[in-house]
Amino acid sequence: MDRLQLRLRTLEEAVAAAAAEAAKADTAAADALAVRDAYGEAHLEPARKAAQQAEKEAHGLSRDVAQLRERLESADYINAQETVIQAAKEQMEAAQAARAVAVATHEVRRKEVTARWSEFFLARLQQINPDVETAFIDPGDFTTRVKERHTTDKTFAESSVAGSPKVATNVALLLALRDLGRVDQVLTVACLAMQPVRTSGRTWLAGLLRGVVPRRLGL
Repeated sequence: MDRLQLRLRTLEEAVAAAAAEAAKADTAAADALAVRDAYGEAHLEPARKAAQQAEKEAHGLSRDVAQLRERLESADYINAQETVIQAAKEQMEAAQAARAVAVATHEVRRKEVTARWSEFFLARLQQINPDVETAFIDPGDFTTRVKERHTTDKTFAESSVAGSPKVATNVALLLALRDLGRVDQVLTVACLAMQPVRTSGRTWLAGLLRGVVPRRLGL
C-alpha cells in the first residue's frame, strides 16, 4: 500500500513537472511570437513598404524612360525633317539664283536681238521711204515707233493710212525679220504669210510679234 501511494505521488510530481514545463514552453512560444511580431513591425513591414514604394518608382521610371525614348525618336525625326527642309531650301535658293541669272541673260539677249532687228527695220523702211529718219521696235511688246523727216515719231496706231505707211511698216518688219534670221544663225525665223488680222489698234504683225515670232526667236 505504501509503495502504491509512493508511486502515485511520484507520478503526480512528474505530471506537475511536465505541466510546469509545458507552461514554460507556452510562455516561451508566446514570447517568441511577440518577438516575431515586434521584429516584423520594426523591420519587415518597413522593408515591405519600402519594396512596394521602390516597385512603384521603378514602374514610374519605366514609363518615363518609354516617354523619353518616344521624345528622342520624335526629336530624331524632327532633326531629319529639318535636314530635308534645309536641303530643299538650299536647292530652292540655288534654283531661284539660276532662274534670276537665266532671266537676266534672256532680257539681255532679248534687247540685243530687238536692237539688231530695229537696225534692219530702219534700213528696210528707208529703202521704201527715204524720209524715214529713225525706227525702233520696243523689246517689251514689239510695238514700233517710226519718225520721218520734219515729223514726230509715231506708233503704228498713230500712223496715217494715207500713202499706206502701215503697209510699209508691215513689209519692212517682215523683211527685217528675214534679214535678222540670215545674219543670226541661232535664231529660227518662220515663214510668215502676209494675211491681215485685225487687233485692237495694232498691226496684224504686232499681234503676231507678241505670239509666234517671240517664241520662234526665243524671246
